[in-house]
Amino acid sequence: MKKNVHFLARTAIVCALYAVMTLSFGVISYGPVQFRLSELLLLLCFLDPRYILGVTLGCFFANLFGPYGIVDALFGSLHTLISTVFTALTPFIIKNRKILSLIISSLWASILSFIIAFEMVFVFTSEESFWFWYFFVALGEFVVISVVGVPFYSVILKNQRLCNALKFEAYKKNH
Repeated sequence: MKKNVHFLARTAIVCALYAVMTLSFGVISYGPVQFRLSELLLLLCFLDPRYILGVTLGCFFANLFGPYGIVDALFGSLHTLISTVFTALTPFIIKNRKILSLIISSLWASILSFIIAFEMVFVFTSEESFWFWYFFVALGEFVVISVVGVPFYSVILKNQRLCNALKFEAYKKNH
């Protein structure tokens, strides 16, 4: 019972953080050039797969209340779900190479940005091309998750006391 309460609490906190961070920085969170600071939370799934649900739900709610509504909530959440699952699986595939697996994990959201490009071009019939959307969404993901996120999480990984305090259980078992 206690573990379920902790899981629900963490899921709710991460969900709320993602949604609030995205909506608070709305100007840079939506559109072709987006730098969602909330995307830093995707790398939590690298440390513990149990964060997948919180990050995905946070994306769903942020997009639901964003300018593109329910359609973006569905496509964006699909993109986030697949990205977080791949992010969570990477350290189990690339073992004993923390930083390399972190770097590769950070690239999934950028690589999978074709989902958002598809949404914008084929669902919303944007005048810009598929490759325009893919490039700029992927660029934003890369800057936030890889350029900012990897150094940030590298510091966390080097601090075992911090990892213990944050209770990244799955990460500790794998590394």
